[in-house]
Amino acid sequence: MFRKKPMLASLLMVCLLFLAACTRKTEKLPPLEGDVVELASEFLVLLAAGDYTAAVAYFDAKMQKELPAATLQEAWEAVQLQAGPYEGELAQKTEKLGRFQAVIVTARFAFSHLDIRLTFDSDRRIAGLYFLPAESTVTAEYQPPTYALPAKYSEKSVTVGKGEWALPGTLTVPDGEGP
Repeated sequence: MFRKKPMLASLLMVCLLFLAACTRKTEKLPPLEGDVVELASEFLVLLAAGDYTAAVAYFDAKMQKELPAATLQEAWEAVQLQAGPYEGELAQKTEKLGRFQAVIVTARFAFSHLDIRLTFDSDRRIAGLYFLPAESTVTAEYQPPTYALPAKYSEKSVTVGKGEWALPGTLTVPDGEGP
């Protein structure tokens, strides 16, 4: 399994860094155009491409002051040192948090999956950025291999054991006569 404790400590440190960005009042920037889910995806594309200056432009004024491009780069590289190179988005969900809206992107990295929480203000600017262990691992729906020939076997649901320890399963049996 993955090195969870060191990764958790590093992710917590990165989260604390970003939490500090939400403590002071500064000037207001013009609103960003578009849906927050699309903006979250655009932001992650910029991070993955290493365009930290363009990524910081998505931040509100507080975040821009507390997390400039160089610091964002350090944080992103620290995340990738623990989780491996970024490989893409697996899923997105949104949550309403008072006057904020959060987009939680479950992202695939080479060694693990992380939830990247981007908190948007009413101007659709990023007011918070957190990297957390993924709540659930998103997997693709099972596809049988190309060599599988379903016409040559049958499947039956079975349960092994009883009560609290009953184990459900699927029994696959070839059709036709045995050896």
